[in-house]
Amino acid sequence: MDKESSLQNVTREPAKPALPWCLSWAVPLAGLMFALACGSPTRPAVPAGKLQLLDAQGQPVAVGNVGWEDALYYHEDDNAIPYTGPIEASYTNNTKHMLAFVREGRLDGSSIIWFDNNDQEQWNIVYQSGRIEAFKEYDQNGTVVVEYPLPTIPGSTNVANTNTPPITSGTNEVSLAQLQLRGAVFCFVGQLLPIAFNGTAIERWEDGTIKKRETFEEGQHHGLVEWWHTNGKPWFRATFQNGLPEGRVEAWREDGTREYVYVWNGLPESRITYAPDGTESGRVENDTGTLIYYHPNGTKKLEEVYEGNPLAPSKRIWYDETGMQIDPPPQPPDAITPPGN
Repeated sequence: MDKESSLQNVTREPAKPALPWCLSWAVPLAGLMFALACGSPTRPAVPAGKLQLLDAQGQPVAVGNVGWEDALYYHEDDNAIPYTGPIEASYTNNTKHMLAFVREGRLDGSSIIWFDNNDQEQWNIVYQSGRIEAFKEYDQNGTVVVEYPLPTIPGSTNVANTNTPPITSGTNEVSLAQLQLRGAVFCFVGQLLPIAFNGTAIERWEDGTIKKRETFEEGQHHGLVEWWHTNGKPWFRATFQNGLPEGRVEAWREDGTREYVYVWNGLPESRITYAPDGTESGRVENDTGTLIYYHPNGTKKLEEVYEGNPLAPSKRIWYDETGMQIDPPPQPPDAITPPGN
């Protein structure tokens, strides 16, 4: 086991992973994540390679293997008491690489990782009981290139359309383009270190007005998600709980006519689609029924047939704008994307 590289991932509470799982890819990167020594200044730091990660049965476990989240770090000369104290690592040329602190077997405190061949910080990472709470990444000139949590940005207003809400002063918003979906988790991605995103992300139209505003908690949609058309009229609105819609999910066309209304309570309870003239075009209740969506020109775009599975239609038939049946698109819309668009 690569002891030094695995030190970046530990937790105090068994119910929580040491890091968001989207960080686990970074584990082998030779000691990038460690905590700054914060114990007794007279206690000498031990080389990181002298620590070992042991499970509840005292058996070595590799980061990422079953049970690693609950494992603790021990000094290789004492596997009875979880290690507490400073640790250090050096580059092969003997220049300092990192200084860290482990408390009761878990990384805890603020870390400093240095560039090779100079005294410039590359990372400053804050751990609490093995979880990353904050970090900054610097370039070799000392300029911050990535920071988490993001600093509060000044308030600003939209430039072209007052129908879409402005960014409010004191918010902590990033661009949706800065998030990447890794598995089922949206991660805020810097130059090297991704972390499950908490906060609000937005996307703008070319004129500066807001197109999308989505809220996240631990990398999943959580809270209000809203989209707007280019003319500022509402496009999509839903409230999410831990990645799933909760309550009403609504979508509108660019002309303001309603496209659909879903009702979620853990699973979809009912779904209704509407034709451009406002009449009901489809309904699914008790997991059975048909939904019909339309192109902007009013022709049928998609027909979905449900026969008992609330999450997946038994049949999907797609049409082009002339009404001809076509092959399904390569990436059909998902739950967060209005199917009619």
